[in-house]
Amino acid sequence: MSYTRTTWINNDLSSPVDADNLNKIENGIDAVTDIADNTVIEVSLLTGRVDDLDGVGGDIDQINDAIVDLDEEKVWRNIDVDPAGDVVADGVDKIFVSWAGAVSVLLPPIPTLSDTIRICDAGCDFSTYNLTIKGNSKNIMGAATDYVLVTLSEGVELSWSGDTYGWAITART
Repeated sequence: MSYTRTTWINNDLSSPVDADNLNKIENGIDAVTDIADNTVIEVSLLTGRVDDLDGVGGDIDQINDAIVDLDEEKVWRNIDVDPAGDVVADGVDKIFVSWAGAVSVLLPPIPTLSDTIRICDAGCDFSTYNLTIKGNSKNIMGAATDYVLVTLSEGVELSWSGDTYGWAITART
């Protein structure tokens, strides 16, 4: 992936976005491009704070001298026996369900915008034994109710979108 960075200067004082904020956005785009190209990124360029990219303050808080290594991808775990209670998901979980019985997955109580949960019917049983996804007092698709998977071989990816809509379905299989 190739990206050509633009350096912004304040030449139009009537613009609602000043050059400093545009340059911080460019740093972020550079960082994302590095991830796509290298799967390893040094995020020390993302120092400071960028506010109000989406109308909500605090979009990017200070990040200093950190390295994100995407090679440490989480492996899938398989629920193949009765979990005897909720399966507790963490912020980057991948869950196969092959247990021939009803299963409930409890989503993280304090999610962040980088959280993505994947759940897949590996045992072809959701049509017989539904899977319930519990929001843990957070919305799922804008509703404060559980989300139930009821289709044979169904899979779903949920990503945290913020408090208003909560967990959004970002992919289905």
